[in-house]
Amino acid sequence: LVFEQAKKNFEEELKTLKEQSQSIATKKTQSVLVALPSGDAVQYLMQLSIEENIELIKGMDGKFIAKLLKEFLVAPDPLVIKRGKEIFKEISQDEPFRSFADGALDKLSQNN
Repeated sequence: LVFEQAKKNFEEELKTLKEQSQSIATKKTQSVLVALPSGDAVQYLMQLSIEENIELIKGMDGKFIAKLLKEFLVAPDPLVIKRGKEIFKEISQDEPFRSFADGALDKLSQNN
């Protein structure tokens, strides 16, 4: 019984540490993306999965997200454009981002 409780506590602590580590890595990656020209940031994002893109982008400033999405949509490569549309679709499904996404779509359609 004591062993089981110690094991449970250890597993919970390990899970917490893993989450904190992932959070730190996400924040560092976000700061790198913000520091890069948006075209370069898009190229780096293309090397990650769509799920990783969403995870990174969701925690970023709305204006930067709009800038990135625009960069995806003006790319010459159809795969990059497709990825941008997938990212936009995913973040617009998430309620906190829905109002932002609607505004970003309006801005993007005005620019094109």
